[in-house]
Amino acid sequence: MKAHISSVLKKSGLKSTKGRQAILQYLSQEKKPVTVELIENHLISSHQEIDNATIYRILEIFVEHGIATRVEFKEGKFRYELSALPHHHHAICTMCGNIQDIEDCDIKSLETSIAHKLLFTTTSHTMDFFGTCEKCTTL
Repeated sequence: MKAHISSVLKKSGLKSTKGRQAILQYLSQEKKPVTVELIENHLISSHQEIDNATIYRILEIFVEHGIATRVEFKEGKFRYELSALPHHHHAICTMCGNIQDIEDCDIKSLETSIAHKLLFTTTSHTMDFFGTCEKCTTL
């Protein structure tokens, strides 16, 4: 796995440092977008010393190089996930914070309509749904 992590960094033209490797390894294990605090807690629990500012810098470099994607779920903070994940959207519970992936993205007709009406070429899109999950609804 470490060789794969190093090759991702090398392919992106980035130096393979211990900090970058550790953060990329953690992102590759996570199924949901994670906050800087979650990354920092993981690194501390695995006895890796990387300060908060360095984590932010590494994540910004990952976003700039297309390794990670930054998302914001109205929490006042960013979350990060690997860009290599299949295209998906998110359903976020506003009560408990649970995040579920929505993988079927059938909005091609909407994109086509936007293109015709606005003479607009879509290069990407994001769509997040906010509401209450089944567990919180039944409380």
